[in-house]
Amino acid sequence: MPPAASPPRRSAGRPRRLRWIGPLSLALLAPVAGAASFTPGRGDADPPTGDNPPVPERRAAEPLQAPGFEWVLGPWRQTGSLALDARWMRQDTGATSQQGVVSTDFDWATHLWEPWFLQMRFGLGLVGVRDNTQGGDSGRVTGSSGGLTARMSLQLFPASRFPFELRADMGDNRSSSDSLGTAVRHQRLSLSQSWRPEQGNLGLHLHLDHSRLLSDAGDDILTSLQLGGHHQQGEHAMDASGQLVLNQRSDLDEQQRLASFHLRHGFSPRPDLQVETLANWNDNRLHSGRRLGDDLGGSVRQLTSVVSWRPREGDPLYHPELPLQLGASARWSEVVVSNQGTSQRAQALAATLGANLDLSATWRLGASVAVNRVQAAQLSADSANLNGTATWSPAGMQLGAWRYLPQAGLSMGASTGSGVPLRHQLGVQASHGISRDWALGERSQLSINLTQSAAVVRESTTPQPVRGLSHTLGLFWQGSSDSGQQRLAGLSVSDSRSQGSSSGAFQLVNLQLSQRAQVSRTTGWSVNLTAQAARSTSSDLDPFTGDLRTSGGGWQQYYSGSASLDQQRLFGVPRLRHTLLLTVNSQQLERRALGDVDAPRERISQSLESRLDYLVGRLELRLSARHARVEGRAVAIVNARLQRRF
Repeated sequence: MPPAASPPRRSAGRPRRLRWIGPLSLALLAPVAGAASFTPGRGDADPPTGDNPPVPERRAAEPLQAPGFEWVLGPWRQTGSLALDARWMRQDTGATSQQGVVSTDFDWATHLWEPWFLQMRFGLGLVGVRDNTQGGDSGRVTGSSGGLTARMSLQLFPASRFPFELRADMGDNRSSSDSLGTAVRHQRLSLSQSWRPEQGNLGLHLHLDHSRLLSDAGDDILTSLQLGGHHQQGEHAMDASGQLVLNQRSDLDEQQRLASFHLRHGFSPRPDLQVETLANWNDNRLHSGRRLGDDLGGSVRQLTSVVSWRPREGDPLYHPELPLQLGASARWSEVVVSNQGTSQRAQALAATLGANLDLSATWRLGASVAVNRVQAAQLSADSANLNGTATWSPAGMQLGAWRYLPQAGLSMGASTGSGVPLRHQLGVQASHGISRDWALGERSQLSINLTQSAAVVRESTTPQPVRGLSHTLGLFWQGSSDSGQQRLAGLSVSDSRSQGSSSGAFQLVNLQLSQRAQVSRTTGWSVNLTAQAARSTSSDLDPFTGDLRTSGGGWQQYYSGSASLDQQRLFGVPRLRHTLLLTVNSQQLERRALGDVDAPRERISQSLESRLDYLVGRLELRLSARHARVEGRAVAIVNARLQRRF
């Protein structure tokens, strides 16, 4: 086979340029064609003479072509699906409803010229719903509704130093088999752009998200803008990031704005000298039109600089047997709180100078001096503190099969301030811990550790010293097996008590369980659970009345966990899969008001779902039953789905 002809070369002296003629929308109307079979650039000489072929003359019929570029689309890749859903729902109020849903989706993907240049994805779908509700306040209600779903994604130079991505999505949660009956339509537009130079350690990125959730209860609109960058050159390193979050909920008639900015500059002219400067600004504004005067806001600004220096050989204060580390910091902060048009401002200045000296491998001395100034409501207060510490931290020792680790420390301090007499403080702390590991078989281990700490602090302004005693017990077990089972369990219990002019107690219990087991080649299950309970009580003696004031009391409980059972061949039937999933969570960590675009609009605290999936070629069948607690309301739902992919 003769060699392929080389691409044409440009004549000498003619500048290289790329002309774009016509709007970008013409690319969407261009016929399907193969991508360019050559890469841009100057071609090789034609064999055997080495002469370059003449440059073809431009023709009006090819206005979008340029050397090394063809305005053509790659092969289209198409996918789609058609789904039918039947749902039966019941709420704790007694209302029941039946839904019939038909939904379809079509997706197309291609690229312009080459895949590394511009990748494009498009999607379009329809949703039709027939709803029959009875037992509610409005009696029996029957109706039909529908909607359009669409999506688009453009990725320009996805593998380059400056990738750009644009996404748009419009959907309806009723087309999903995970729907809990509440109709929520979403609209989202996101844009991201990154850039870094060809040489150097510099990077910039931008991300913009606009999301809108529409439901019968109201709309939830969230806009999030994130900017960031980093740069490092020689002895300097800088990081910067900023975020702006705007959230509006019509059901609560609330508007919330969060703004933050963070800047860090690091300077390290020598390995033993480091200077870090941090600047932070956070602003939170909340406006509610439901209650008059609900207009709250607050901002915090802070500027901190920290210097750390460890003298080395040839520097002043260097001693080969007594390593010394010096540190200094300066901080300025301002807090502004506004409520109903009035604002209160407070500022604080603080400076600290400290040193640590290693006398040996077990003894360390430390000293620090700090000055502070706080100003608020046209009043100011100054204070100064002087502290010294001595710590003893020997290496752990073996007591048979047990490992023993003791520690001790001594602290002294003096402080004074505006209108405050000179105070002296002396404290002694000591702790010791013991731990041991047991091997339970070849792949199982049990660990236990027990720690006890005691402290006594005496201040010149208190009539009696304050004594504290705390105990911590930790028990951990982990194991595995040849069949792929992995198990982990941990329990920690701590108790802390103090007595003196004021007394208090704090208890904390934390439990963690995790196990993953493969019962057979097609069946496996897993469990993950974290539970925590805490209680705090305190009592103070009122110096005016002599009464004992007590605060705190009951236990505060928090938990989160999940359990799942996965059977790939139920009853021995190929491609028949059963999934049982349980999730519980007492706290909602993801919130749209904090800028999390993917956070759900409604909080699901408990959910138990049993699901059957059967796959035959491109035909999928699903039958699921689910009981969940949504925003404190119990919802039970049975869903049957038939879906065909093509």
